[in-house]
Amino acid sequence: MNNRFDLEFSLSHKSIVKLKENIKKIKNDLESSKQDILKALAEYTQKRIKFYISESVGLGGYPITHNLENSIQISAIINDMVSVYTNNAYAKFVEFGTGVTGQNAQEYSPKSKEFNWTYDENEKGEYGWVYHASDGNFYWTSGMEGHNFMYNAYLDVQENYMDIAKRVLRERGIIK
Repeated sequence: MNNRFDLEFSLSHKSIVKLKENIKKIKNDLESSKQDILKALAEYTQKRIKFYISESVGLGGYPITHNLENSIQISAIINDMVSVYTNNAYAKFVEFGTGVTGQNAQEYSPKSKEFNWTYDENEKGEYGWVYHASDGNFYWTSGMEGHNFMYNAYLDVQENYMDIAKRVLRERGIIK
């Protein structure tokens, strides 16, 4: 057998017993690979989120602190599920955007409606508002476009999950 999934057998009792043993072994190998696949998918997602943050954040003229990038975490795997998340309080504003600038953006966040996101909540409109930043200065803004770092990473995972799973299975010697 060249590949562990090329199962050859003849119609004899001995051959059928051996086939059942091989199928059980493959099933056990695949089952034990789930954790590694989930870990690889989570690490890929975290890497892509950080990439999209680094590519877009800071373009608005505000200082880059890397707080958002550094807040991207991977949960423990529980019940065959893993999460890539942030507890950063302002992450949602960066993801979805704010104010009329975010609302009027050519391609506002595709998931904003799903999360009931409102843009010009305080009805400041084009007049915008002034805020006091942590650097001690005051700044004027009418909001910002969403950066979609989570959504873009999600799209990357949707496109590449099978290749990631195959890579893990190859590394474990389950497939070629």
